[in-house]
Amino acid sequence: KAILLLPLYHYIEDLADPTPYQERFQCFNDLPDTQVLDPLSFLMKYPKAERRAFRFPADIHPTRSLHKALADYLEPELDKLLS
Repeated sequence: KAILLLPLYHYIEDLADPTPYQERFQCFNDLPDTQVLDPLSFLMKYPKAERRAFRFPADIHPTRSLHKALADYLEPELDKLLS
């Protein structure tokens, strides 16, 4: 089992400290056969302008580029889980 965390734009754009939500969800790693997947560090590797483009200019909903970045993050993670 895996729990995928979807960080809000506040964290992706480095507008807020993600530590509280990350600490909160770590307890789920203690459950049997459960892994928490947090793509934030992966997403933070993108340049700031690209991260800003992960949401629409006047809307917080994810754009196609965030969906693509999440898929790029998930592909190797799912390979590990399924092997």
